[in-house]
Amino acid sequence: MAEVVLLLVIAGLVKLTAADVSVITALVARYLFCLPILLIVGIRVHGANAITVARPRPLAIRILVGLLGLGFYFAALDHIAFAKVTAIGQTATLFVTLLAPFLLAEQIGWRRWSACILGFAGTVILIEPGTSGWNPLGTVLALAAAVFGSLVLIMLRRIGQYESPVTSAIWYNGTGAVLFISLQLALDLPLPDAGRDTLILVALGVIASMQQIALSTSHRFAPASTLATLRYLSIPLGMIAGMVFFDEVVTGQFILGSCIVIAASIFIIYRERVTSG
Repeated sequence: MAEVVLLLVIAGLVKLTAADVSVITALVARYLFCLPILLIVGIRVHGANAITVARPRPLAIRILVGLLGLGFYFAALDHIAFAKVTAIGQTATLFVTLLAPFLLAEQIGWRRWSACILGFAGTVILIEPGTSGWNPLGTVLALAAAVFGSLVLIMLRRIGQYESPVTSAIWYNGTGAVLFISLQLALDLPLPDAGRDTLILVALGVIASMQQIALSTSHRFAPASTLATLRYLSIPLGMIAGMVFFDEVVTGQFILGSCIVIAASIFIIYRERVTSG
């Protein structure tokens, strides 16, 4: 549950600074200020082997899709409502189901396919195409974030068998810091003045490290299916946060679409648990 709340806080901090801070600058802060705590934890857990990688190539793919996914997610927060980005982000389970037969050679039964189709229908409903709040660019960015988020989940299934979560996180965040600092310098983007935005950006990175630690720790205390179900609490919490902090208006169509996505995704998780024995 803490991981869900921390993810919402991270997204909220990005949304708060969106008017004054570029997406690239926000990503620099997210990755750079996340690193110190992860390095400390990695050294305490693994000592000199904190950055030792068993299989570099799969980890490199995980890093690439993770960087793209988070980049699209932060960019989406700059264009569409907080609640809508949060809800679209939770369609990653649907994309995992769609891609699993091709990338994991999984057999998907008709029940999960039916739930997947229903979930995508709910996605169309919640993005509200053609209405006054319709933003095609923001919607595409949020959907791209969900697609790459699903690829991250698929890659984590693979590399989780032989890579330490802390080691993977160190390499992921270290690569992100180097990449986006390079882009920041190459594009000569302005840095925020010392003040509110700077404090928010530092907090963004620190909270991101806490979120990653909470995510890896949570798997020790609860089944993956339970954790996946809890993540859907982010949709109603995102609605509340959007209304309270960003003066967003939540429509009945959005709520209906979100409920369909949640129901379909939870059913998919349930069927995965049943078929896996």
